[in-house]
Amino acid sequence: MTLPKILLIIAVFTLYGCNETRSPVISAIAHAGGGIDGKTYTNSFKALDSNYARGYELFEIDFVWTSDEHLVCLHDWDRTPKWLLDYHDEKPLTLAEFNQLEHPKLRLKPCNLDSLNQWLIDHPKAFVVTDIKGANIKGLQLIKTKIKDAEIRVIPQIYIPKQYQPTKDLGYQFVIWTLYGFPGDNDAVVETYKNMDLFAITMPQHRAKEGLAKMLINPEIPTYVHTINKLDVAKDYQQTYGITSVYTDFLEKDLSAPKTTE
Repeated sequence: MTLPKILLIIAVFTLYGCNETRSPVISAIAHAGGGIDGKTYTNSFKALDSNYARGYELFEIDFVWTSDEHLVCLHDWDRTPKWLLDYHDEKPLTLAEFNQLEHPKLRLKPCNLDSLNQWLIDHPKAFVVTDIKGANIKGLQLIKTKIKDAEIRVIPQIYIPKQYQPTKDLGYQFVIWTLYGFPGDNDAVVETYKNMDLFAITMPQHRAKEGLAKMLINPEIPTYVHTINKLDVAKDYQQTYGITSVYTDFLEKDLSAPKTTE
């Protein structure tokens, strides 16, 4: 761990106190807020509340743009809203229109930035890992204006190296480079990450199986693979391929036991 990160952690503890908001710790990340009632990709408050109660602190959230240029917690406009929100038109809505949506039976309400901000205030151990669909830096700029202490509470995912410096310039202290959209090969990743001070690198399963995690040793960096929902598979990625942890819908945070379904 670099000296600036150590000093940052000390500053966070000083500012917030040991029982309040603190620096994030590498552990399993709840994918799209984590699974709830056997469902995935909900980005819903019910999922956030349930998985926070289970001990999760890192929550990946999907964000899409509304037609009036706000961000809402949704994976896409053309597929997910049909079953999640009973919305079938496949075109972006305004923020006000989105806020009115709720499936009459599921009642899994996704967040917007204002409601997510309040949820983070009420859940001081939680951190949000962003997955912004399009205009990533613009979205991170907007999040800075909407989320209290976003520099610490929000962990941006960047998709290509040129997004790193603009993200750091916005003040974000912890950054994840996710590789699912990166066109370069593993050698390019190895050469590029050395010039970035990253919280972690996240990779799709095929890169993990190619041994990328074991190549990232100078300097050594935490690594994630997505999305893994079987304990034996998660353990194999750790033991065989050197992955640190996973994005998951249903596994326990410490990967010690699978979630039991009701």
